[in-house]
Amino acid sequence: MHTWRVEPSPFAGLSQRHYLLDPAPPHFAIECCVLAPDTVAQFLERERHGEPVVHFDRNRQFRSVPFDRGAHAAKLARRFTQIRASWPIYRLVLDKEIARGHALDAFGFYVNGLLRPLIELAGTRYRPERFDFG
Repeated sequence: MHTWRVEPSPFAGLSQRHYLLDPAPPHFAIECCVLAPDTVAQFLERERHGEPVVHFDRNRQFRSVPFDRGAHAAKLARRFTQIRASWPIYRLVLDKEIARGHALDAFGFYVNGLLRPLIELAGTRYRPERFDFG
């Protein structure tokens, strides 16, 4: 069995681990998350995460919450502005690392600074509710 504890957590109030079990079918993993009560709502939006499957909810308080399209559109617009502003900087750093002969560093800036944002932009068109899922 292989275990990966995600640190640092991408979300405040969330603890996350992934388990690869032996033997298990190919591409099979278990993801286990423990959330603080005040962080749960962000994961209950049906449009972003699907219908929640909740175990051990004695009070039956965890249900899908309405998707806040206005807040999401604002988040999408902020991210677009960030990508647009960062593009010339990452392009400059990429060219600089190539000129220095640092191919590995250049590749890292290309993937993380230029290619990944393009994938996000494609996501805004083809899966706008989940554009930021990586």
